[in-house]
Amino acid sequence: RNMWSVGFQRFLSFLAFSCACCCVHCKAPLFVGALLPMDSVITRFAVPPVQLAVEHINASPDILPNHEIVLEVRNCPCDIGLAGYELHRLVSQTNKTMVALIGADCSTATQPLAQISKHFNIPQFNFLSTSPALDD
Repeated sequence: RNMWSVGFQRFLSFLAFSCACCCVHCKAPLFVGALLPMDSVITRFAVPPVQLAVEHINASPDILPNHEIVLEVRNCPCDIGLAGYELHRLVSQTNKTMVALIGADCSTATQPLAQISKHFNIPQFNFLSTSPALDD
């Protein structure tokens, strides 16, 4: 064999080994959508703790060790049409799997989202809506 062939084979072996080593540390993403109004005082105070919790969970070797939570916050004021549109955008991205949904900020937008998100098996969490229809 010529020297170039041996060198190229060694390079491919090194590359395969390097990729295998790097993938040991790869984490599968878990996408969490947040449909919240960015101009709301409550949202401005609520989003940073959620982001901090995500950072702590992602940094912990004991919690979801093979996964990384990716929080996707979308501006969504109390608007049924916009909330539905943003939910559609979140679930229709082919390379992302939504595992949870936070929001919307009012019952009138949250109720339709809850009816839609259940068909995608996406649990929905909300800290602002107060309608008794959302109790389950």
